[in-house]
Amino acid sequence: MKRIWNLFITIAISPETLVALVYVLLYMRAPQIFQSLGAQTRGNDESIKFLALVPVALLSLVIHGRKDLLFPGHPKNNLLQEWPEYYHIQDRFWVTVLFCGVCIFLTVGIWALHLPLTKPRWLAIFLCSISVSVVTYFCFLNATIQVRRILSKQTTEK
Repeated sequence: MKRIWNLFITIAISPETLVALVYVLLYMRAPQIFQSLGAQTRGNDESIKFLALVPVALLSLVIHGRKDLLFPGHPKNNLLQEWPEYYHIQDRFWVTVLFCGVCIFLTVGIWALHLPLTKPRWLAIFLCSISVSVVTYFCFLNATIQVRRILSKQTTEK
């Protein structure tokens, strides 16, 4: 039960959720921003196709880099694997995959269904999905760096 609660907290209180909330608030308070941006996207189908694939590319980078986070090639790797709360790192990795997967579903879905990005709702969802996937990837990179840093610090202390 504690692990499920921690997963809920990880999802609810995350930079990705904050970014999504900012987009929701922007859409609710100032939809004209998305309306004016949407008017500029008309005729840019080629760039929309590539933007829709940004979350796909970032998910592939996350999956490729999973070894650096979960099983870093470090002499003190066993300290990480034996840490009683190692499951937090594993769970966060799967939450990262989940966030990227949802972003892929939304961006590729909007592009594949030819939903009009001139409509503020679809543009807000599209841009939010791209932004969330970028934030997710940077959080993943930060976690990878932090794990290596901590393991390196353990090496110098002992």
